[in-house]
Amino acid sequence: KQLLSRIQEHKSLALAAIDALKEAAAELDRTVEDFAAAPSEPFEKYPPHEDFLKLKGLLNMPVQGTITGTFGPYRNPRFNVENFRSGIEIKAEKGDPVRAVCKGSVLYAQWFQNYGNMLIIDHGKGYYTVYAHAEELFKAKGDPVESGEVIATVGDTGSMAGCTLYFEIRLRGKPINPAEWIKKS
Repeated sequence: KQLLSRIQEHKSLALAAIDALKEAAAELDRTVEDFAAAPSEPFEKYPPHEDFLKLKGLLNMPVQGTITGTFGPYRNPRFNVENFRSGIEIKAEKGDPVRAVCKGSVLYAQWFQNYGNMLIIDHGKGYYTVYAHAEELFKAKGDPVESGEVIATVGDTGSMAGCTLYFEIRLRGKPINPAEWIKKS
């Protein structure tokens, strides 16, 4: 009875954590959609070196590591719960450098519930990249960013999977599959 009780308690805690992650993902969706809808400074202040759309399939990974979580629906095998991942999770060592995948301007650089330290970069024409679970952020809101520039370090802030970088690409606030944009190696 005690073992069954502990298992049920563990399952209910895990399901509550999954619900919290779903709510945090919905809040991130609202935040990025607000950025997309709000009038912003003319991007010409920090013009991209080329149209982001032309970089599809050519972007470097934001960190050296292994993709451990893919974009799209997935099922938690332990609790048989389905969820949706709006980006990819890249397993890396704590402190590894995180690099901007393209030139842009920082829209957000601070803590975000269940995502930890997070950066959102505007690349113009409705394209944004999101970098989460960082240990340290080296950029602040409004800062220009160069392609390949170190913007953060890998951490485990807000992560339930240990040291990982959570990475998204969004178009006009909606997530798109980053794997289609990253150079195949």
